[in-house]
Amino acid sequence: MLPFPSGDLVVAAAGIPLLFGLPGLLALLPLTPGWGWLPRALVGVALGMAGVTFAAWGGNALLGLPLDARLAWGSWAALTLLAGAAAWLARHQWLPLARPRVGRKHLVLALLLVGVALFVTRPHWGTALPLHQDEWSHLSASKAMVDQARVAFVDPHLGLWPPPSDGEIAYHVLLAVAKLLTGADWLALFLALPPLVAALLVATAFCCGEREGYGLEAALLVALLPTSIRVLGPQYAVPLALGLFFIPASFLLFAGAAPRRTLPLLALLLVFLFFAHPQSAAAAGVLTGTYALLTARRGPWRSLALLALAAVPFVLGLVVFRKQTEPDDLLAASTGLPVPEFLSLFGAAAGLLFLAGAFLTLLDPNPERLAWVATSLAHLLLIALFVTVHVGQNNLFDRAWMHGMLTMSMTGGFALHALRRAPWRPALRVGATALAVLLVVGLAVPAQAAREGEYYQVLSPTDYDNAIWARDHVPHGGARALVDPWQGNAWNTLTGIHVYAAQPFGMTSLRASPYQNVPAALRMLASNMSDERTLQRWNVTLLVTDHPVANANFTEVHPGLWQRVRPNLSS
Repeated sequence: MLPFPSGDLVVAAAGIPLLFGLPGLLALLPLTPGWGWLPRALVGVALGMAGVTFAAWGGNALLGLPLDARLAWGSWAALTLLAGAAAWLARHQWLPLARPRVGRKHLVLALLLVGVALFVTRPHWGTALPLHQDEWSHLSASKAMVDQARVAFVDPHLGLWPPPSDGEIAYHVLLAVAKLLTGADWLALFLALPPLVAALLVATAFCCGEREGYGLEAALLVALLPTSIRVLGPQYAVPLALGLFFIPASFLLFAGAAPRRTLPLLALLLVFLFFAHPQSAAAAGVLTGTYALLTARRGPWRSLALLALAAVPFVLGLVVFRKQTEPDDLLAASTGLPVPEFLSLFGAAAGLLFLAGAFLTLLDPNPERLAWVATSLAHLLLIALFVTVHVGQNNLFDRAWMHGMLTMSMTGGFALHALRRAPWRPALRVGATALAVLLVVGLAVPAQAAREGEYYQVLSPTDYDNAIWARDHVPHGGARALVDPWQGNAWNTLTGIHVYAAQPFGMTSLRASPYQNVPAALRMLASNMSDERTLQRWNVTLLVTDHPVANANFTEVHPGLWQRVRPNLSS
């Protein structure tokens, strides 16, 4: 049974692409007269996300307007009216509109998207709760923005001060705006996000590949992108997954439209992506810069403009993340992610298709396909430098694996297409293609199922029920819970009750505080809670534990929940 109205899931899944897609689609009408409906709609969703997010963020941060439904809807309406007015004034450039054409490929794509939705949501078939600590952290930050009606929110876990930094702030504002626009339950929103974003990614990959006829093959390989606890992926509601969608969306914008018209929109996407997921912005910058160099002969000024935009994420990175990009840190990089894990994640069949696609691209060069190959090689070079000589930036390295798998899948899709179009007898060609597809899918699906066996639940069903009981029955004023730090993030997000410590959680790590001492919390939870002096110093009013509590100042008000009865404390 879902812990929210089932209609909320439909509202979130349908409302997000429709609401964000409308202003973006209207903005693209006069700028992309030769585009089909599908690429225009997909890139429109990305543009709408970026535009509405920045409008709401600016309204709150610059104008002091509360981040509430009025601001969210006002931002959406203003951008929709502005884009609609611009489209109407330039209607001679795109009217009459061609009727949407639905061919066999689109029907196959629709079936593939259904399969993607099942593939991505499979880990949720037994639970509607987030699957990863990162998901709970992003949910917590976005929810805090809505609850406090401001982007510069106070850390909801301790309730003492704003976080020292938020490197993915645009992602959190986007989710806050999505919540305010749709009105869906937070858990419904996070349950709908993975299949929705994965479908957007796969459909956009189809549009990129379809420019040269290999859309379905590219979509198939991208649909099989892996997810793991270590490198994340499309099965999680995290900024990386959204960034994967924005990379091919950016590609469509700079490769398929007149640059002088769409460069401002490309800049909007790249800047938004930098503040939503900086590593994905860097990957999009590499792809943009590579394409600019490969197409320099078509127009040097156009290429220089694209190169300037490609540099934006890196320039912003040097300014915003100055500490993380200091030379000493870049020259002493380290990681715990071994190369063999990458090979097992991507899969041997997909890897061979990438090599074949790269070889075929070199035999018959094409700027767009060469851009995907060159970007893949750039990611592999980044990984090689990091692993062999320990030069690089940790966060870029950790995410280069997934970005590299995305670009390599595009090239692998071209190899699969070439196999399907090989000048052989029809029976042999069909058989070879079917065998290759079965091999790729047959290896990827069981491998992903095995990785899903490693997934964890931050909260058990009993823990969730206890949290909901506490939310509904424990007075929040001055309350602070001592809970297993591993569950502190999720517990606070569900209950709204401050906690003593949460782990892993970096919002409060840069300030001295009597709270957030994880080892001390674990030691206290492992004892019988008799150290009343420490509990008072921590301002603990609620104990969440299955152990016996030998403290007369607390009484069990619900199984596993002990509430302070005396003395009254204030946190």
